[in-house]
Amino acid sequence: MLTLALQTDSRGVTAVLADRPKGGSVRLAGYATVERAPSAEKLAEALRAALPKLRGGKAQLAVALGPEDVRVKRLAVPPAPETELPPIVALQAARDAAADVESIVADFSPPQAGQEGAPTVLAAWASEEALAFWREVAEDLGGRLAVATPRPLAIAPSTGEGEPVIFLARAGDSIDFVSFAANQPVLVRSAHVGEADAQRELRRTLLALSADGVEAPKVLPLHDDLIPGEDIALSMWPETSAADLIDATAYDKCLAATGLAILTARGDKPTINLADPRRPPVAETGRRRQVLLGAAAASVIAAAAWLAYDRVAQLDRQISEKQKEIAAAEADVEAFEPYQSKVAEIEEWRQSDVNWLDELDRLSQKLRPAPLDAKDFPVASDIRATQLIATAMLGGNEPGGRIDLTAVARSSSSSELEARLRDGNHPVEPISTTETPAKDEYRYKYTALLRVPPDTGVVADEEPADESVNEDVEGAGEVESSAGDTDGQETGAAPVESVEGSLDEEPVAKPDEAAPSEQTNEPTEDAPAEVASDSEEASS
Repeated sequence: MLTLALQTDSRGVTAVLADRPKGGSVRLAGYATVERAPSAEKLAEALRAALPKLRGGKAQLAVALGPEDVRVKRLAVPPAPETELPPIVALQAARDAAADVESIVADFSPPQAGQEGAPTVLAAWASEEALAFWREVAEDLGGRLAVATPRPLAIAPSTGEGEPVIFLARAGDSIDFVSFAANQPVLVRSAHVGEADAQRELRRTLLALSADGVEAPKVLPLHDDLIPGEDIALSMWPETSAADLIDATAYDKCLAATGLAILTARGDKPTINLADPRRPPVAETGRRRQVLLGAAAASVIAAAAWLAYDRVAQLDRQISEKQKEIAAAEADVEAFEPYQSKVAEIEEWRQSDVNWLDELDRLSQKLRPAPLDAKDFPVASDIRATQLIATAMLGGNEPGGRIDLTAVARSSSSSELEARLRDGNHPVEPISTTETPAKDEYRYKYTALLRVPPDTGVVADEEPADESVNEDVEGAGEVESSAGDTDGQETGAAPVESVEGSLDEEPVAKPDEAAPSEQTNEPTEDAPAEVASDSEEASS
């Protein structure tokens, strides 16, 4: 039977056709890339034109969905049997997507055995409208939609055989990451990087895994150019799938579609499959038995009147049984009510979940947008942070958190600092300015309150990586802990991070002069916006 696997990325739709004769091994029969058509019918026509073998038979369809069609996020769930998790996960996914639960389709990887703390699942969901589009494509090709999964899951040739591993591969101008621990996926993400290498995004992925308590995984790039200096073979699919690859390198640019075609052709399914998601077990209603009993009773009544009494007795017994079933169902509904409060608590916690790493990275770039050794460094408008207090808002009316910032500058105008910090997601409350009597050129002290939004969990819409950014963060400024100001914290706020620092380093005043090496801790290009500090450590 033919298997057609598709992957969506910045290039359009890439298709890989696989065939597996009875008793034979998987054989790749061709691949092609077409533009994503506005309708399912036109896309099916384009695929038939690009792959002539599709015209002669039916093919089951498998789709590796890009981040524009599917969202993946780790969700906390109450301790419950796995069979009861599908509606709970679907409800949380609908709340996260701000959509009706009937308008999305969600699936998940079960919680890991022996997981510490509150159980979590790796969940993925897509709109019913998006999945309906791919079902129509499958019907136009004469088949059915067998698999729909996040694109990074399709690149994994194995689950690591128990040891933590992370696979990464290119998909258009993005990099896909998928990590496994104890044979279960623990992280799935896509990052837009353009033509840059994947080292920066790999470090961010490893930091996210470390924050989730996953030990350092073995890194397995599926392309040679992803991690410079690493001598890693191309795709591991030929070794693990027993597929008859005509030319493995020909499919190197569409590993997600290739891996999904091989997996589906051999009859396997990925851990998360939105085409056939996990559902609660269907309760036996006994409808067939009731119909047969009713027919038998009608026949008996028609045959002899004396059986009427027996039939009435049978109906009474059935009513009693149904009443017991109704009472049991009402008890189940009452037992589920305690979970509502837990869901509300989870939602309240989610509103305070701020990605502090991204927020601090943004703040450092806003405060000092150019490296100190830049020839055109704006000395006159330079701003130096001296204290930062990061606070997550728990139980308040405003989601996210706040950053109380104290900085010093050469200029007495606060408008430039306010313009740097403010955007649509980061409102800035009025800034106060004071002048210190010291003779230091940085004698104007500013204090500002910056609101930060909660983390939405979207990891796919990353900014393109700058090729000029040096990935070494040795020059990133360190901040020194202090007892600084705590004024302005709101009632109900839970402090997340309070950091004070003093920057003794002066920016380069002349383009052609370099600051003395013993006084300058120059930030590298990988951290152009972080401030430099003589401090040895940072405390939270």
